[in-house]
Amino acid sequence: LEHALGVDLIYINTIQRNVVMVQHKMLEPSGGGWVYRPDEQLAQEIARMGAFGRPGRGDDTEYRLHSGVFYLKFVKRNAAIRQGGVLLPLDHFKLFVTTPASQGPRGGLRIDYDALGGRYMREQPFVDLIRAGYIGAYANDTTQLQT
Repeated sequence: LEHALGVDLIYINTIQRNVVMVQHKMLEPSGGGWVYRPDEQLAQEIARMGAFGRPGRGDDTEYRLHSGVFYLKFVKRNAAIRQGGVLLPLDHFKLFVTTPASQGPRGGLRIDYDALGGRYMREQPFVDLIRAGYIGAYANDTTQLQT
């Protein structure tokens, strides 16, 4: 699925009929902190995600805080997958990399805790939002993605 969708993990909530897909990226130790530097591989994965279009609309009974399907999870290298990671919706990531906060000291793109300034989700609240059906694709999109 990573070659088709550009993701490592897919959450499917069959009760609320929402789906969320996650691409993991490793934060590397750097200058006393943890940093991810976007590369061509990420650009290719984002392009594959983009091939699946924009989220649709749900019916009048569905509600989503965020109907985006794709998320990026940044995890400290060699840490347990459920420890120390932060998650961003893909659209938030795309906006963030256009801001001065995403620029490293030499002008390159970099993602780190300080630059994000707390504008990310942690693992448990993220999973809770999926379980409640508050994030992810609407039911019609979920059905199409499952196919």
